[in-house]
Amino acid sequence: MKTCTYTRSILAKHIDEGGHANWRAQLEIAEECHFRLREELGLEIERLSCQSKLFLVMREVYDVKYSGQLRLGDEIKISISVSVEKKSGLTFSCEFKKDDKPVTQIKWFMAVLDQTKNRAVRVPQWMSEKVAKA
Repeated sequence: MKTCTYTRSILAKHIDEGGHANWRAQLEIAEECHFRLREELGLEIERLSCQSKLFLVMREVYDVKYSGQLRLGDEIKISISVSVEKKSGLTFSCEFKKDDKPVTQIKWFMAVLDQTKNRAVRVPQWMSEKVAKA
């Protein structure tokens, strides 16, 4: 399993009319971290598509928990991890913490899709090894 930690500030673009970072803004931040982690692992969309003829396709978002408000200027620590699950994809877990207390937790599952066969396939050995050794 690979885990990365990032520190972010809540910016004006993340704030809604109620003065806090709503769920869509938090999902946007999680998505940015998701792509950053994939880049660190060498699993970027372009590389997978061109070199391996594979895609990671969103299958399920689950376990979304909000337990606190995020406001303009809040410093948050974001931990995101990835692991091989169900032999057919990767599970990503993202946690936002403010003052070392969890505020948001999100998990999602992405299936591996073979472009040439246009169907889901097992996680290739090389991908499992990248995730395990990282």
